[in-house]
Amino acid sequence: MKARHLAAMAAATIVGLTASFTAVSLLSANAMPAMSASEESDDLIESELEPELIPAVGTEGQRGWVYTKDLDGPTPSSPEEALRWQAERIEQGGRYISLYAEDGATVIGTFHVLAPHGAPTK
Repeated sequence: MKARHLAAMAAATIVGLTASFTAVSLLSANAMPAMSASEESDDLIESELEPELIPAVGTEGQRGWVYTKDLDGPTPSSPEEALRWQAERIEQGGRYISLYAEDGATVIGTFHVLAPHGAPTK
């Protein structure tokens, strides 16, 4: 009796998780703007882990999208370069990147990427 109860609970959990995952997948797919074939083929593994475009609010309050690669910025070539860039961002109070319309191509404003967490800003 206990084994049947546990099996039923496990099945219900799997069905519930599948339904939740499907709902989130559909929501995410419907909420994200379309990307070109060349954009979709770039870094397939990375695109599986995080979206290429994410919603953001611009410096003037407009709603739009930013590219994850712009948000992340370039990859430093050495620890020394990373520290130098971090110091520059702290001094400048962050940096600005383009804010896009839903088509992912039309620039509609700018988005402020803050300086590293806990750093003083201007």
